[in-house]
Amino acid sequence: MHTYTVEQIRLIERYYVDDGYGKLDDLMEKAGTGAWKHLSDKFPDVQSVDVVCGGAGNGGDGYVLARHAQCAGLKVTIYCVKNPVPASLTDKMHQLAQESGVNIVPFTTHTKFDADVIVDALMGIGTEGIVQGGIRCAIDQINSTQKPVLSIDIPSGLNANTGKPCGIAVKANFTITFIGLKCGLLADNAQDYVGEVILETLGIKGSLLKKIEAAIG
Repeated sequence: MHTYTVEQIRLIERYYVDDGYGKLDDLMEKAGTGAWKHLSDKFPDVQSVDVVCGGAGNGGDGYVLARHAQCAGLKVTIYCVKNPVPASLTDKMHQLAQESGVNIVPFTTHTKFDADVIVDALMGIGTEGIVQGGIRCAIDQINSTQKPVLSIDIPSGLNANTGKPCGIAVKANFTITFIGLKCGLLADNAQDYVGEVILETLGIKGSLLKKIEAAIG
């Protein structure tokens, strides 16, 4: 089973755009849609979802998932830990979720997650350094819940190359990861965090993956 570093995944995304396969918008939409599909398959009786979003691409995937959950008739709340950069792709997905009627509220130190399923869309595969501030507080709150936790791409706070927590990391029941398996997800020290790992390829063709593997060696 081939695994990929963060650098390889970034190259795949770049070549996906440069070689005319599609736009980054498409990948984010596919990622959020795929995560929603797996969530609804795993929890067919789910009635409510809390989605905890950061301000970067991982949060954008969460906004897409939340939009689909809202359209499916669930009670959905997005807890915004960091606001998206204005006019960014994540900001676009934030606006689309808002237009779909999703309840979006700021995360605070008093926030308690109590939905049927908690979705971790805080931090992506580029996590490095020690997690601090609001993100750390949100991870603490996620880990304190007794509800099932689904992490998008990788449990927030986990280094995607090494599998080591950056001071703290979400302890997920399920991780929906995209394009290819990241090295850190299979590391021994990650097993207490990742739960069941499910790969969603986003339709990335084998020829593109082989091109990256050949380039990296």
